[in-house]
Amino acid sequence: MIDTAMQNKKIHQGRNIKRFREMLGIKQEALAFELGDDWNQKKISLLEQKEIVESDVLAQVAQILKVPAEAIENFDEEQAINIISNTASFDNCQQPAFLIINPLSILLTK
Repeated sequence: MIDTAMQNKKIHQGRNIKRFREMLGIKQEALAFELGDDWNQKKISLLEQKEIVESDVLAQVAQILKVPAEAIENFDEEQAINIISNTASFDNCQQPAFLIINPLSILLTK
């Protein structure tokens, strides 16, 4: 059963852009360069602070980061943590089995 608070939780698209950018090892300056002459590091910083990102900008960023726009629109860190904590396995409780989770795989399992 899904908690109604989780259903009503807003996804912060700008923060998700930042998460994906950082996971891919891309600096703000590099993303700005790829977006074109109108962009700079400061503008990327402001973009990453926006809760909702314009769909055309979101599509451009997704293309540059090589992730589906839906991943940026829908990634929920709390949900990812819950999935990881509920599926993490331990080797006889002696050493944790370290997991490298691709956030896209979490989105694709919905």
